[in-house]
Amino acid sequence: MDRKTGSGQHAVDICTSNDGHFKLEYHHIHPRATLKNLYSKNEINDLSNLAFISAKANRKISDRSPVEYFPEIGESQLAAHLVPTDEGLRTPEAYPVFVRERRILLARTMTELLDGFAPSELSGESVTADPASGERLTFAAFGDSANDPQATLTIDVVAAGSEWRTHLMLRDLALFLSDLENGYSAALKIEGETAEVEAGLDEIELPLGPLLARGSLEEWRMVLDREYSELAPLRRSQCCGKEHGLRSRSLIVSRR
Repeated sequence: MDRKTGSGQHAVDICTSNDGHFKLEYHHIHPRATLKNLYSKNEINDLSNLAFISAKANRKISDRSPVEYFPEIGESQLAAHLVPTDEGLRTPEAYPVFVRERRILLARTMTELLDGFAPSELSGESVTADPASGERLTFAAFGDSANDPQATLTIDVVAAGSEWRTHLMLRDLALFLSDLENGYSAALKIEGETAEVEAGLDEIELPLGPLLARGSLEEWRMVLDREYSELAPLRRSQCCGKEHGLRSRSLIVSRR
């Protein structure tokens, strides 16, 4: 049963035995008190800012900032609740990036859980193993606005147990795609390697560390537009923290 407690928090009764129960409450990881002057109610109540904890723990934390109470909890407990442990994400100013990072953690964990129930065979036919299984390609954009000439796209790759990261100016990617859309051949430099693409090709293939990412011009444009729409207003010194994520679903990745 979901109900409000006297403190205004929502509580859920979970029965542990026939004659007992244990009460959990929705907890705002970043408390409303520290966010209310910076963000809207919908932003503060984002699902990624909520966790289930005991009523006793909720009262103990009260309206303190993660800067204050996270050290008391410890990184192992934070990780168990799928809470990003990056210390740079504990201030109200970093809240948009915190929410984005926790969404990625929640989505990845849910995907892994559901994958565990996936049948090995479908309709009596053998399923071919995905050669890119276990690999991830993640994009994260940082900048003040879509017009920010310093807006940066951080690209993370996890493959064969190793990690690779690079940073690309969003403006360079936008110009690259625009040239192709206008019927010109184009080139894009990525981590010292230049990808040259002829105009009119059905698919655009870009080298990203140990992987090749392949997609149509429309799919690459969708990736760029999505990253522009999700720009994180973050100081450049904060954009280089460790990130996790899901493979970009609109692109095909393969090992080089």
